[in-house]
Amino acid sequence: MVLEVVREVSVSKKKTHFFQTWDCNIEHNAWLRTCDTQYKIPTDYGIIEADFNMGSKCNITKDTSTTLKAWWNEARAVDLSQTVEYQAGIEKFGLMVNAKVTGFACTYNKCASAGRIVCLYDQKLDTANNKQLYVSGTTDADKCGGCTPLQCEHYLCQPDYKLSTKTYPESLCTTQDKDEMTYDMQIATQNMVNYYRRLVASGWAKDKSDYAPAATKMAPVVMRKVSHRRPDYKGPALFSRHMTVTLSERNRKQ
Repeated sequence: MVLEVVREVSVSKKKTHFFQTWDCNIEHNAWLRTCDTQYKIPTDYGIIEADFNMGSKCNITKDTSTTLKAWWNEARAVDLSQTVEYQAGIEKFGLMVNAKVTGFACTYNKCASAGRIVCLYDQKLDTANNKQLYVSGTTDADKCGGCTPLQCEHYLCQPDYKLSTKTYPESLCTTQDKDEMTYDMQIATQNMVNYYRRLVASGWAKDKSDYAPAATKMAPVVMRKVSHRRPDYKGPALFSRHMTVTLSERNRKQ
């Protein structure tokens, strides 16, 4: 999912407008932050957060949309016609149009009696050294003129984007054996395997004739770091090469 926001950054004296890409890793980090304001986020990430009423008459689509529009409409209170620079009063708008941002995500949660919305961006504003949010164009030629390579769609460049590897919680593989699986992917794999193990253990796993027998003692599996890579291995990255789903030693002996 992408949010089309025209943003501009000077590249070789040209203007570049990027897609902001919705990053699921960033979204999960933002969600963990919703009800725990002390939860870690990457130190160089920008964040916008706000509380809203989430009572019995809450319309979540309307209420979150109202909050997002209020952030965006900060720009209406200042004059940006001459130069687009950060200033007091447009802190949230400034981060939303920050030219350096390529990945972001927003989420919400119900915390105690109130709702909380959090948007997390893969760059923060450097308000001390560079207040310029983006380089404004003056002619039609400026639009997408700085895209490298020149891949433009609806006034926005289409840069290659890789999911963030900075977000928390960190991947279970943090050594040189990283397999590019995120924490969410690893836990999803673990949950999927355990789902089918429970299906067998409960006696509801279909076999050729009817159902496989129920298990009397089947333990859940957990993800752990296990490297299977030979020192001379140069082949493609494989899931089993870096990470495996294992049983405890006790269960393997049964």
